[in-house]
Amino acid sequence: MTLGGAAAGTSQTDANGQYVFADLPAGLDYTLTVAKTHYTFNPPTRQLDDLGADTTADFTATLLTHNVSGRVVDSGGNGFAGATVSLTGTRTGSATTDAAGYYSFASLPAGGNYTVEPSRQFYDFSPARGSFNDLGGDQAANFTAVLRTFSIGGRVTEGANGVAGVAVNLSGSQTATTQTDAAGNYLFTQLPANGAYAVTPAPPVYAFAPGGTSFNTLPFNQT
Repeated sequence: MTLGGAAAGTSQTDANGQYVFADLPAGLDYTLTVAKTHYTFNPPTRQLDDLGADTTADFTATLLTHNVSGRVVDSGGNGFAGATVSLTGTRTGSATTDAAGYYSFASLPAGGNYTVEPSRQFYDFSPARGSFNDLGGDQAANFTAVLRTFSIGGRVTEGANGVAGVAVNLSGSQTATTQTDAAGNYLFTQLPANGAYAVTPAPPVYAFAPGGTSFNTLPFNQT
């Protein structure tokens, strides 16, 4: 609280919102101005002209609110729909990105601390989260979704010995063929996690058990 005009001074409200400027000379003009970070006041000032008695000047404080919003895109810059964005901190909540990848948390109390973090199965996000401390205005947190990739590998053996030169076929969301190395090992890498895959060894000379293996998704590297 600031006093201006015929006299100058400052006062802070107590726990009950009370303030006082004492011993002001009568018959003069004074202006009261109230301010606090993150608040607006009604009225913002009070004019007291020709002060002739003890006077009460009340104000109503309103805490400001702001928005935290943003957009999630894929690695090609396209809107990424269906990601869950979690809000934690002074307020909690969740939002889902729309068809264009946008999300928003509205009317968050100013001065609070907030973190937004996107998630969706099979994806990582860059950055992993966005944080805003002492929120003082509308803020944006944008993210890029990156599809995880994993590998499918294994070994072809006859007894305890690896079998080299066996063709192993990959089919499904991606197709490829590789051959086992001298120790009987094979490996397919950089496979998108949300795909479906089957690996099958080719049997011109050998029979194989099992004849093939399927993976409906790849939540991690598979053998």
